[in-house]
Amino acid sequence: MTRSASSHARFVSLSASPCRKGNRANLPAAFAKITYDSAYLKLYYPAEFYCALLNNWPMGFYPPAVIIGDARRHGIPVLPIDVNRSRSACTVEGRSVRIGYRYVRGIGETDYEAIDVAAEAGPFQSLHDFCRRTRLGKDAVANLIDVGAFDSLGLPRRQLLWQLPEALKAARDDEIAGLVVVSRNPPLHEPTPIEEARADYHVLGLPASHHVMEFYRARLDEMRVLTCVELSELPHGSWVRVAGVVICRQAPGTARGHVFLTIEDETALGNVIIRPKVYAEYRLTIRHQLVLIVEGRLQNQDGSVSVLAKRVDSLNPEFTEGLFVRSFR
Repeated sequence: MTRSASSHARFVSLSASPCRKGNRANLPAAFAKITYDSAYLKLYYPAEFYCALLNNWPMGFYPPAVIIGDARRHGIPVLPIDVNRSRSACTVEGRSVRIGYRYVRGIGETDYEAIDVAAEAGPFQSLHDFCRRTRLGKDAVANLIDVGAFDSLGLPRRQLLWQLPEALKAARDDEIAGLVVVSRNPPLHEPTPIEEARADYHVLGLPASHHVMEFYRARLDEMRVLTCVELSELPHGSWVRVAGVVICRQAPGTARGHVFLTIEDETALGNVIIRPKVYAEYRLTIRHQLVLIVEGRLQNQDGSVSVLAKRVDSLNPEFTEGLFVRSFR
């Protein structure tokens, strides 16, 4: 047996039984195998990889919004909820991932199981048809309308919300869909992109259509704030400004008062290092604000990119509900 073959055989043996009593060497091998398997799936089966992560959340380090952002940056479209395509869990459609009903606020296990069963009888033809066959409550259906689940039926969202009470009443009375008379709709304006994004974050907790930072890019460009992906193109030591949603705050006990942030904009993740004196000066902003503008010195060496913060300000976005931050000490 060659040396390489022998090493591979030992790796497989160790990783196959990571918890063997008294053999701590097994654990690194087990983690190495998990890392290798994950990298293999992400490279060769990316849609299935991201779909599985979303279906097994909560797990790991990153919230669903970050998983979706990473999928899109790697060329995997993430499709919104659709009453005639979505199922309770997220699903794979070709090289895309379709968001599942489990992510909709106000819909429980009984509800999305009812939708799955009703969908087996054929496509939903109208809002009333959906209400009649699923028997979901008003809040659950309204949330589905808000995130565009009925867009494929061809009616505007505000019009559907106007029709919802009558559709629910007709469903309770078991009226035939074709015989339901809907009252005349008043003139209703369609939701703006930022209103759609607000609904996505509020109902789903993730960006099904737009990343929150997209709406502030023009303003940030005027302020000469860079995107996270642009940081890697600049030389070490450059003075930079970058902005993003705070994904994670870390203050390890071994870091001697240093705080580490992970932020995300519409292009990538970014790393921020905050020294104790800077943290003391901007403590309230760092601890309580969800979208930050960071100014400082760029550290770009050996493929590792971060910003050593000297100033931290809040962007004060129009909405923050649904944004998710993890804090560790």
